[in-house]
Formats: sequence, C-alpha cells, structure tokens
Amino acid sequence: MAAFASALALASALATWPHQELVRLAPLAAMADIACIESNPDGTMKQVTVLAWVPAPAAIVREVIAQSERYHEFMPNLTRSSREPLGDGRWRSRWKIELPVSSFEGTNVYSLEHTDAGDAVLLRGDGDARYRYEPLAVGDGTLLVQYGYTDVKGSNAFVRSFIKRQQMMEHGLALSAQMMFVTAIRAEAVRRAGGARAAGVGGAAGGRPSFDALLARGQVAMMRTGAGGSLGEVSVIDRLFASEARVIEVIARAGDYAGYVPGVEHSYRKGDGFLIEMSLPIVTWVTTFVLRVEAHAVDGVGVDGDLAGARWRWDLSARGEGETLAVYRVRQKLDAGSVVLRKLFQYQPSLEYGVNVALGLVWMRAVRGRVEGWGGVPVRRRGRR
Repeated sequence: MAAFASALALASALATWPHQELVRLAPLAAMADIACIESNPDGTMKQVTVLAWVPAPAAIVREVIAQSERYHEFMPNLTRSSREPLGDGRWRSRWKIELPVSSFEGTNVYSLEHTDAGDAVLLRGDGDARYRYEPLAVGDGTLLVQYGYTDVKGSNAFVRSFIKRQQMMEHGLALSAQMMFVTAIRAEAVRRAGGARAAGVGGAAGGRPSFDALLARGQVAMMRTGAGGSLGEVSVIDRLFASEARVIEVIARAGDYAGYVPGVEHSYRKGDGFLIEMSLPIVTWVTTFVLRVEAHAVDGVGVDGDLAGARWRWDLSARGEGETLAVYRVRQKLDAGSVVLRKLFQYQPSLEYGVNVALGLVWMRAVRGRVEGWGGVPVRRRGRR
C-alpha cells in the first residue's frame, strides 16, 4: 500500500526545470509574462508553468504566497480565504471566487519544501489540483515560477461547455486561474515592497535567453500588458516539423481553414480578403481578414466584422532541414459584440489572457497538424455556405 501511495504521488508530481535554466529567461520575463503549456499525447492538458517578473525581493514574494489567509484582501473576486494549521507544518485554506455567470469554491492544503533558492510553496487542491511556487532571486527582483495543474474538465457546466467545443480551452482556462493568482501576488508584493520601483535583472541572469528548454516539453506563450494594465499582444511559439515553405503555403490558404481548424465554421474568399467565422459556446466572430505573404511571415488584418482592427502574424524561421520555429502573434479584442465576455473580462482580466492564449494554441496545433500530416477534419462543416 505504501509503495502504491508513493507511485501515485510521483505520477502526479509537477515536472520542474533546473533553476539555472529558468533564471536565464528572466530578461524575457521582465518584458512579458511567459507560460509553457504542456499537453498529453491525446491533446489534453498536462501542466502549465508560468514565469513572471516581480520587481520586489524574493522574501516578500514568498511571504505573500504563504499568507493564504490574506488572499481575499488583494485577489479580485475572491470572497473567502483562510489559514487553518494542520499540526505538521502544513495548513488548510478554504476559498471562494464569485464571477457574474458562475462561482467556484474549494480547499487547498499548503506545505513548504526547501530548495537551493529558498522555500518553495506547494499546495494541493480539490480534484487533483496542484501548484508549486518558486520565487527565485534575480538581480534586484524576483522571477516567480508557478507550476500548476487544474482539472478544469471536472468544473461546472459553463466551463465544460467551453472545453467540449474547444479542447484547448482546457489549457486556456487553467492558465487563466494561474494568472489570476500570479498577477495578484505580484501586485501585492510590489505594494509591500514600497511601490513600483526599477528592479532590474542585471547580470545575474547569466547566459543568453532561450526558449529551447521549454519548447522541448510544450508550447510557449508570451503575454504582454498594454496601456492601463489591459491585455496587449499574445504570442504562441512552437516547433513545426516541416519546411518553412510548406508552413507558409498552408497558412496562406485561408480558404481551407474551415477544413482543419477547430471552431472555424466557414472560411472563404470575400473580395480582397477571406471571411472567417469562428465560434465558441457563447460567442461567434465573423471577420474579413486581408492577408499579406512575406519571405518569412504571413500577416493578417481584420478589415471588417466583429474583429475589425485585429491583427495576427506568423513569423517563421527555418531550423535545419524539415523544422520551422513558428511564432504566432495576435492582438485582438475578443469581447467585441459579446456582453457576456466583456463582463467576464472586466471581473476577471486573467480570463482574457487565457482565452486569447487558448485560441492561439488552437491555431498553432491546427497548422502543425496540417503541415506534419496528422491533423484531422475536426469541424462539422467546411468551405462556403
């Protein structure tokens, strides 16, 4: 029985990276929040790792994370949080989040684990949810590393409807939950440190930043903040095992999207562009995009419809024979025309990050499947109505 319990704990453990590999990414995290999104072979979520730069000392960041009883003071929509000692160094926290269309509540059990960079804060929640926080001191600030897994498939009917329609929403909603905590913890740590200050990465990061270690295990997302704290640009990065020419050929054939991109109901030529209709359970976007093909990129601009003004771009780099590094960048306002999404994003801004990243993953995975030859036809209808 003990052996079985040990094997079960090992199987559910979050996979980490060596601290030195993560610290090299601090200069990039100082420019944009980073997430590595790992999937199982069947496409379901394995884990999400968030790297966030915090311009405050690591000791303060660790203190904020460990004081679960104060979470409701600074986390939006968190109406309850507690701290109940369990007598063995661990403690329990009961929490509740309330949103306009739904509410969530549960229990987390916290513990500490000593590492060479100080104590990591671990927590286990309901439904096999698990998180690991490692505040790593870098230069004058902190690289906050948050490993996480949340079984959002076991959530309420509203969440399940998203995942049923778009499998990648599982990844995006899990990322939203993690970003809610990370952004709130960062803001509170900065406040306790005396307010915003220029905490630089300095020379302590060591080595040239590279996403290779993250890309070896999953897709990488970068989330930039715009004016007033709103979402700016989202980038999704992955390795596609096909030639750059083949990738450009597939992306440029926008009329074929409905045949292999989940959620795209229609895609066909309209004037100088392509009309693309994409649906989620509570919203449908119909937009005409004009494409421009360049030597190592494909640009798309929304000129008419729900996402008019949106822009996406694929930047491509050949990495040897038969491999292409693809960066899908997008800037768009998904709440255009949807009162429900607008209200959700207002109440919980991290949802906007998660949904944008999830859609970026949809496009990346679909294009990768197409160019590598394993993508199916996962939508009901194809082509023009």
